[in-house]
Amino acid sequence: MKNYLTTFYLLTFLLYHQVTTAAESSPFEQLPPVYLEKFERLDNLKRETLKNYYGSTMAIAIFGINCSWCKKQHRMLKKLQNECPNFNIVMMGIGRDKQKLNTDLKRNQNKFPAFKINNNLLSALNNENVPRLILFDPKGNAKLNLLGYTNKIKLLSLLDQQLGFQCQG
Repeated sequence: MKNYLTTFYLLTFLLYHQVTTAAESSPFEQLPPVYLEKFERLDNLKRETLKNYYGSTMAIAIFGINCSWCKKQHRMLKKLQNECPNFNIVMMGIGRDKQKLNTDLKRNQNKFPAFKINNNLLSALNNENVPRLILFDPKGNAKLNLLGYTNKIKLLSLLDQQLGFQCQG
């Protein structure tokens, strides 16, 4: 039930944000809101959008500081990325201390783009429980909100069944 509510809140946020940010001047302004949101990178502190990932299946992997299940999720995602290079993964850290978030990622030998979660996305999640995976289809629609550790077999199965995604590796 919690997962359905969280997914509902996330989709409501995305729909609301899409309505309030609609514009017609550039093709990127027609992207779903999560791709237009600005997030602060953890490696260089620059603010960027996720528009480069639009058009591909993507997961936002949300992690916290000193979270053992997040580390396990991160290891699994690295293995999956080696097998499925066509699956995009973006890390989002929850926590005020950017340096600690970055240190955690370095300790895990992170190769994914990593950002600090912004307040808009954080409030749409309804809680700060981690690890969490939010899966997006190529059109930018949030399709699944998975709370807790998700193993590779289950994730690949969900990607296939819910998003029609096939690993090409």
